[in-house]
Amino acid sequence: MITAIKTLNSAPAPRTSTCVERVLVSLQNAYAIVTFKGGNTYFYSKVSRRAIVALKMSSTTSLGFWVNKHCIRGANVITNRIV
Repeated sequence: MITAIKTLNSAPAPRTSTCVERVLVSLQNAYAIVTFKGGNTYFYSKVSRRAIVALKMSSTTSLGFWVNKHCIRGANVITNRIV
């Protein structure tokens, strides 16, 4: 997982969220690292690449909605708490 963190592609366009502080995604490796407002950080692997592209292309997509739909409830997504 440390190697995965070193190869992060990027963060989506900045936007406000009531529950998500930061999202970092990797299209190449199909993962997201999400830091919530409470400080908890999670590593989600096997995130839909299509969903990652959609997040990167739209500056209006709600981060909370995206994380809930594609990370927390995403099919085949593996979740690991890292902080």
